[in-house]
Amino acid sequence: MQQIKMMGQRLLQFGRKLLFIPFFIFVALPSTLLMQIFPTLRRQLQSVARFSSSPAWDGLDGEFEFLQKVLRAVAKDPRPQSVGPVLQANLDCLDEAFGEQLRTWGTEAISRAEVEDASDIAAIIVNLGNRIQELKEGDGSADLTVRAAPLEISILAYDTALTFYTEADFPKQWAMTHYNLGNAYRQRANGDRAENLQKAIAAYKLALQVFKGKEYIKEQQLVQHHLDNLEREPLQAAPSEKLEEVIST
Repeated sequence: MQQIKMMGQRLLQFGRKLLFIPFFIFVALPSTLLMQIFPTLRRQLQSVARFSSSPAWDGLDGEFEFLQKVLRAVAKDPRPQSVGPVLQANLDCLDEAFGEQLRTWGTEAISRAEVEDASDIAAIIVNLGNRIQELKEGDGSADLTVRAAPLEISILAYDTALTFYTEADFPKQWAMTHYNLGNAYRQRANGDRAENLQKAIAAYKLALQVFKGKEYIKEQQLVQHHLDNLEREPLQAAPSEKLEEVIST
């Protein structure tokens, strides 16, 4: 009986030591050492720190206040569950003026930044474009103008990022941005339907210039799937016949 009691005490002590491990890792360890252990975390924290103190923020106040709020949210955590609620609560702000603010600021910030900072800025702009593009699926609005506005901002975001991303220097990012741009044009409600589809096809084909070979099998299959569907679709179809399909795809 005494042996069982002693064994129970040892197990209890061992359990307490196990509980100390996560405390030691995430609380007791200095942040510099923690970032050495987890390089991905280090990269993310350094990126956010650089972006937060970057000269890119110069002039981002007043009418740009909401843009700054959104950009900081994306820089901190670009996942849909983090950025989506911020955008969803401010749908009325996602208009043509917001898109022009994003384009103007992004172009200027990228041109003034060092390469590493410019890369971070371009990535944040693309992630914002992706998060905004996703709003069309869940805003529940019957107003086609409201539902189409996010795609226009996404297109401006991708075009802005492509002023920095090049096929030679950033092939994967360049190709993925063209893929995202193709998705936006494929689902675009504004403008001529045939012209939008032609732009989508052109963007997908540019993405496939990089997404080829064994390294990019999944990406190639995904882009090719969308491209095949578009090339089979009658481009002369009237916009009104396809409008709801475009928005809900």
